[in-house]
Amino acid sequence: AEAEAAAEAAAALAKVAAAKERAARLAREAAEAEAAAEAAEMAAVRHVAETKRRAEAEAAARMQADDEDEQRRQATSAAGAAAEAELDTKRCSGDAAAVIAAPSQQSLESTSATPPLTFEAAVESPAAEVREAMPALNSAAIAPDAAAPAVEPAETVNPLEDAVAQADAPFASPDASTKEIPSSIFG
Repeated sequence: AEAEAAAEAAAALAKVAAAKERAARLAREAAEAEAAAEAAEMAAVRHVAETKRRAEAEAAARMQADDEDEQRRQATSAAGAAAEAELDTKRCSGDAAAVIAAPSQQSLESTSATPPLTFEAAVESPAAEVREAMPALNSAAIAPDAAAPAVEPAETVNPLEDAVAQADAPFASPDASTKEIPSSIFG
C-alpha cells in the first residue's frame, strides 16, 4: 500500500511539474505576444508619423512649386505688359514722326503734277511776269485814282493873290496853246 501511495504521489508531482511548465510556457508565449503587439503598435505609430511627415513635406513642396509658378507667371505677364507698352510707345512715336515728316497728299500731287523748272525757265518766268504786269502798272500810274476824293482849292482872300491868279489863268488852262494871249498883259 505504501508503494502504491508513493507511486501516486510521484505521478501527482509529475503532473504538477508538467502543469507548472505548461503555465510557464503559456506565460512566455503571452509575453512574447504582448511584446510583438507592442512592437507592431509602435511600428504602426512610426509608420503613421512618417506618412504624415511625408505628406506634409509633399504638400509644402507642392505649395512652394505653385507659388514659384505663380511668381513666374506674374513676372512673365508683367514683362509682356511692359514689352507691349514699350512697343505701343515706339509705335506712337513712329506714327507721330511719320506724320510730321511725311508731306501732305495735296503737296505730293502738286509736286508730281508740276514739271521741274530748268535754269532758263526759272530765269524767264519772273521776267515774263514783270512784262505782263508792266501795262497794268503804267495804266495805274497814268490814270487818276477814282477812289481818291477830289481836293477842292481853298478860297483866296488875298486880293493880290487873286489878281495874280487871274493873270496866270490863260496860261494855266488845258487848251492854252490854242488861245491867244491877251494884249492887255503886255500893256
